[in-house]
Amino acid sequence: WKIKCTLGDCNYVEFGTALNETGRKKLGLTAPEFEYMKLGFCGAGCCGGQYTVDISVFFQETGTLFGITRIGAEMSIPIMSNLTVNVSFDSSPSLCVGWEFTF
Repeated sequence: WKIKCTLGDCNYVEFGTALNETGRKKLGLTAPEFEYMKLGFCGAGCCGGQYTVDISVFFQETGTLFGITRIGAEMSIPIMSNLTVNVSFDSSPSLCVGWEFTF
């Protein structure tokens, strides 16, 4: 199951819990993980655009500090009216950087 609470125009908090393997797959969790918490927020960016940030924390039952297995983030940051930089990373480790250029 998943619960999402919207706190404003684009700010939110979301909690997801999986009770079996099928639920884990639907929520995008790896084998030891059973739960996640996600925070999302946005704000005014350059040239009339809007930046967005999503931060996720994933949990397992035992073995790590507070059961945290990994932490990840996704960001979209407008640089100009027609150029947006997208960055995503997590502590597994992985990093992805891209951009959108419109004309």
